[in-house]
Amino acid sequence: MAPQPRAHGAAEPRLNAVRENRRNAGAQGHAHNGRSGEDEMAKTTLFRKISWPCLCALLLSVLTGCTGNKTSPQSGPDGATAGSDGSADGPDGSTAGLDGSTSSHSYTIYSIGDSTMASYDNATYTLGTATERRGWCQLFPQFITGDRVTLVNYGLPGRSSRDFYNDTSHHYWQTVKSALKPGDYVFIQFAHNDEVYDGLSSEEATAAGLTLSENTGTYGRGNEAWGTYHNYLVKYVEETRALGANPILVGPVVRLGAFPLSASNSHDLTGNGTVPGPNTTYQSADYVGAMKDVAAVEMCPYIDLTASTKALVQSFNAIGPSGLTDAKTFVYNDSDNTHLKAYGATLFAQLAVREMVSDGLFVGDLDPSGIILSRTDADFGAVYINTQVDKIFSMHGLGLTPDSGTISITAPDPFMVSSSADGPFTSNSQIPYTGGQLPPTDLYVRVTPMVGGAFGGNVTVAPQSGRAAALAVAGTCITVSNAKAITTYSFTSPAVVGTINEAAKTIVVLAPNGTSVDSLVANITLSARASATVNGAAQVSGITPNTFAGPVVYSVTAEDGSSVNYTVTVTLAVPGTGTTWLFSDAGWPSGNEIDGIYNGVKSLGCSSASTLSGASARTGTLLGTNVSFTARWQLPKNGSTTTGYLAIPVVGPCNVYVAGLSSSSSTARNIVITDGTTPMTYSLPAGGSPTVESSYTYTGGPGLVYVYCSDTGGACALYGMATRY
Repeated sequence: MAPQPRAHGAAEPRLNAVRENRRNAGAQGHAHNGRSGEDEMAKTTLFRKISWPCLCALLLSVLTGCTGNKTSPQSGPDGATAGSDGSADGPDGSTAGLDGSTSSHSYTIYSIGDSTMASYDNATYTLGTATERRGWCQLFPQFITGDRVTLVNYGLPGRSSRDFYNDTSHHYWQTVKSALKPGDYVFIQFAHNDEVYDGLSSEEATAAGLTLSENTGTYGRGNEAWGTYHNYLVKYVEETRALGANPILVGPVVRLGAFPLSASNSHDLTGNGTVPGPNTTYQSADYVGAMKDVAAVEMCPYIDLTASTKALVQSFNAIGPSGLTDAKTFVYNDSDNTHLKAYGATLFAQLAVREMVSDGLFVGDLDPSGIILSRTDADFGAVYINTQVDKIFSMHGLGLTPDSGTISITAPDPFMVSSSADGPFTSNSQIPYTGGQLPPTDLYVRVTPMVGGAFGGNVTVAPQSGRAAALAVAGTCITVSNAKAITTYSFTSPAVVGTINEAAKTIVVLAPNGTSVDSLVANITLSARASATVNGAAQVSGITPNTFAGPVVYSVTAEDGSSVNYTVTVTLAVPGTGTTWLFSDAGWPSGNEIDGIYNGVKSLGCSSASTLSGASARTGTLLGTNVSFTARWQLPKNGSTTTGYLAIPVVGPCNVYVAGLSSSSSTARNIVITDGTTPMTYSLPAGGSPTVESSYTYTGGPGLVYVYCSDTGGACALYGMATRY
């Protein structure tokens, strides 16, 4: 929406003629209309008090018997609905007139203007993202205190005073006029889009003899300040009054720029050499001045939102390392220096309400007093225990009572607050203010959680009296882990799984005979947030190769910096070698429904008893050797290769040996040993007998051999297992 330089070319001589005519007409116009600012504002104030339009509206109401019924909520041009969410309940049932007097009827405020007023949907212009955008009239209703007031926002992106009036597709102005009732109000704010192309309108381009092609693109969009723009403002004012409603001219909000803000940021392009075109040679290109002139001549209330927003934006110059950065951070949209974020729109709406109330408008129906925060919620996310995280927000207050006092800021544990990045940070901070207002002030919120888990609450910013503001803060404290274990270890080629002895911190991998151990890549699962190295080299699961001609030592480091070593040995399955498992060995847990991989053996749906003594202990043979078994692993009944099994890793042709018994003291039960395709069933005697050793011949490559209880009557118990190649 910033003014754009026009193109120079063959049309220049004709444009110079237009400029000369404008200068002459402008000089005459100013001789006739250009009055002293102080005199005119004095007259304007006087007429605000007299408010003849309001008297006319009252007279019309008496003559017609109309009491100014409240309009029903309706959709604005952008699809947003004003009304049900654009009004609020008030205390006294009265309506403020232009002179501050009250009557008993309800009324509607219609806002017409550009994108700085408009309503935006959150799905497209999402809060807290780079697309965030809101108009000040969209957030105006939060300052309505009476139940008689309805705001219908017709602020539209890209509209100038002429565009809005003459639109033939949606008939915006005609729609507003058809809805107006005596006693209603119209906020009128234009200028941003009138300034483009230095205010050269299509009519003026045609009068200059510019061709149609020259009328498109560079020329034809703008409206000259003291010509077309001025004239359309007069149209809005007079046509509003003709319907018994009350026009209020509102100065356009400032654009952001380098501090101090320039005249062009405040919509005065007079003599602005960076914006070539007719307005630069005209006597004045002051759009705000033109609006003030209409207010004076038409005796129409004028809200100088240009001046108040300029003062507010420049007040950010006093905070932070760069006021421009802070104003950009909190007030203006990320993509430009014209459109507003929600906080900026709220601040500008609050300023407009303050100006209106101080001028005696809408007394009892609008209230600007209170604290405004740049956010209503903040997620601190995941924070490690005893780690400090700071976030910065902005706060602003108007209409505070008493005139001088303190703002109380309280924070829930474990948060602390300060108005300075350097602190001090406390859970309860006091911020002084004077003149009934708190200028834009930084609010730093710090959290240093000391206990794991979720944390949160409300940071409250409260004046001594009046409306407070709350910032909902939340996060999760993550404790620093000391876990440093290798929980699984395997190779993909060959497809073998290592047997982990957690107590001894050893891992044994049995690989097929003939496997090359020069460059094996391990798949490793570590404890959460732990890392591993071998000889100082970081290990990435499934990627980092190592040579296993001898033992390889993995150093596993926990998040808290503590570490432990695991020694990995790769053994080739040469004839006569294998693995023996006794459930009394370290690394076997006890309990019910034990699922996982223990010492390289996979368990699913089984249970165990870690120690057996007395009559529970058993003797028997495993690999032909007498063994005293002091622990067992129970296979549930109705097992299969998908549930209720133990799965033994094998790397090639071998024999698998299992020592077991029925879990019943009186009934024999069956177990199955299988590679998944060739099952063998064995009967295990009742529990009072010595264990029975069952064997199974495996003929495949790397894989699993399953052991499960196929009996439907009850469980079986295993006491030991072994493989031999």
